[in-house]
Amino acid sequence: MSATLWAFVPPEEHAEAARALAGLPEARLSVGLTGGPANLLVSLWLRSLDDVQRLESVLAERLPRLRVVDRAIALRHIKRMGRLLDPAGHAIELVPLDPWAG
Repeated sequence: MSATLWAFVPPEEHAEAARALAGLPEARLSVGLTGGPANLLVSLWLRSLDDVQRLESVLAERLPRLRVVDRAIALRHIKRMGRLLDPAGHAIELVPLDPWAG
């Protein structure tokens, strides 16, 4: 499963937040945002719903001024990284990604 967190961190702490997120094995993507209440987006790959709460606690401990603004949870992926997945999450077929397809 995966979780996407939208968060706000004071601008002067962006570099520190990036280092803390880079140290999480579950973190797959971290990007800065402009506009709106969130200025940071984090994508996480997780094993269970319990991991969402655990990781938010870890982030609160490492980055006390980080505030999670919103979150989205994907319980099951049908396709990931160009591979179709069976109900157990195992790759069963490759769907080539063509970024130039019109």
